[in-house]
Amino acid sequence: MKLPFALALLLLYTLGSGASRAAEDAADDTGAKAYEAVKTQLDAQKYTEAETAAQALVAALTQEQGAEAELTLRTRVVLVDVKHSLGKTAEVIAQGRQWLPAAARVLGAADSGTLLLRSLLARSMVAAGQPAAAEQEFRVLIPLEEKALGPEDRETLASHFRFIRVLCTQGKFKEAEPLLHRLMAAQTRVYGADAEETLNTRFFWGVLLSKTDRLQEGTQELRQVAARCARSLGDSAHLTLRCQAALCALLGEQGDPGASVAPLRQLIPTLARVLGPEHETTLEARFNLTVALNKLEKWRECEQESRALLAAAAKVPDAEDQTMLESGMMHAASLSNLGRNDEAARQLQELLPRMTHAFGKEHRRTLQIRYLQAAVQEALKQDAAAEKACRSLLPEQTRLLGAADRDTLRTRNVLALAILNQGQEAAATKELRQLLADAESALGAGNATTLLICYNLARSLRMQKQYPEALTHARRALEGQTKLLGKDHPDTQDSQKMVDQLTKQATKA
Repeated sequence: MKLPFALALLLLYTLGSGASRAAEDAADDTGAKAYEAVKTQLDAQKYTEAETAAQALVAALTQEQGAEAELTLRTRVVLVDVKHSLGKTAEVIAQGRQWLPAAARVLGAADSGTLLLRSLLARSMVAAGQPAAAEQEFRVLIPLEEKALGPEDRETLASHFRFIRVLCTQGKFKEAEPLLHRLMAAQTRVYGADAEETLNTRFFWGVLLSKTDRLQEGTQELRQVAARCARSLGDSAHLTLRCQAALCALLGEQGDPGASVAPLRQLIPTLARVLGPEHETTLEARFNLTVALNKLEKWRECEQESRALLAAAAKVPDAEDQTMLESGMMHAASLSNLGRNDEAARQLQELLPRMTHAFGKEHRRTLQIRYLQAAVQEALKQDAAAEKACRSLLPEQTRLLGAADRDTLRTRNVLALAILNQGQEAAATKELRQLLADAESALGAGNATTLLICYNLARSLRMQKQYPEALTHARRALEGQTKLLGKDHPDTQDSQKMVDQLTKQATKA
């Protein structure tokens, strides 16, 4: 098939002088030569030129051979590959979904082009924060790759790793763990124990251990991986620095949140210098710093750091991942703790649909944002709205997290306060009595949430002038908070004021 002369001129123009021979061949011979010319541009990482040429070639081939001709479809796959390299995630997803059925039908489901198209679609879904959709594509892709390429082919192993990460993003750790062990064994056979691919999977295993409450095992694994990385890849290698950042963060997970602050502050400039200030590892280390500051209740520092982190992340294309969304939630919580509830409310309103889209309406983080919205509404004295939000949220938390989960109990506490603030003291007291008993059973008598509920029960009883019982609960809250948080903590000081006031009132009564 001879390409039209106009197309030859267009290809000559879009491919540039360095590829003029390929364009001339396309005009003189067949579209296959033009297709190879576009692939050459892609391999040379000349993505902008390759995109323009591929679009022109697709249009010409569609006109000459049809939209579902083999060469047209193969050129579309190359075009999608180019767009993926340019970070055009939304376009990759749209075109991948549109043309994957035709590619599977015409080229075959196990054809290399069809496999690549499905892989690009799945990876772009991950980048766009669509893990559930990506999971389904990987479940189809991996068996096809195993059959067509082999179970230990590099592309097959890479798809296994991406699939495991998608499972962990959704909290499916039980399914992910045995797959991870099989992958590490296969990579050791194929690449070797000290290869970067194998070490990267071992790094992920160490992180997974720490996220599933096996901190000591996770720390030990990461230390071993860090040592191997430094020896095999170098001290400044990306994976070596990632291990160091993860180990710094884990220091704060073992009883003392402050233990990670100084090491992270020391490491972050190195990450920014070696990897770049907007690199994902640098951003993740900064996020872990905000987590530590939040646990230490250093709200001002946490707000400043999370705000700077969000600004840095905004410069990164497709930074709509879990870390960035959690950073937004952390920033909103810090604003609320600083009394800037109007700002917090606006940020949460903007964040909720993004979190819902990325992780689904039943994800714990999505539920936590809804809890924060209700808490902020209560703080802004929007008590009817807070009550409505809590009553809508509680059945879902109870079903998904359990009645004894801390987040469920915290939502019940906000509901009780919203009821109390609307003048329903008796109903609020009844709810708080039951809530206190449930929190003691689930969290323990000395837990911070339990003590806060105890304080709120004292407040509710005081409003009903039941001073002796209110004083009993206020004293218990004060004693526990002094021991747990220290006498200078705001919660402790609030309890001290209430004890002082109730002591006078109880004496008069």
